[in-house]
Amino acid sequence: MEKIFELVTKAIILCILISALLHLLLYASDSTEYKLWVTLQIALQIAAITTLVFVNKYKYKALIIFALLSVIFTLINAVYINYANNLLHATIIVLFWAIYGVLVYRVRSAFIAKNNIA
Repeated sequence: MEKIFELVTKAIILCILISALLHLLLYASDSTEYKLWVTLQIALQIAAITTLVFVNKYKYKALIIFALLSVIFTLINAVYINYANNLLHATIIVLFWAIYGVLVYRVRSAFIAKNNIA
């Protein structure tokens, strides 16, 4: 199960990297405020990639930080970047964490062993 977890985490890293690169296209906007939100989104994505590298090493704190970043990213994306589909964004984040959460739960012993959590 750990190999599947690591593979899925690497796939998520790749998806976030592609998303960050695609967000660069949003700089074509005329709005300065919009560009600032896009910059924040890209920064959050880079931070998420960094935390996922540590999640792949079973660092519990990185998992918590990634969870917080994902919620913040989703809120900004729903409210300031895409302006709509709030229900869709909420559904996707819940589904993501339901699926990824199952994987985390299945490899919880690796997180416990590598973080000395009792």
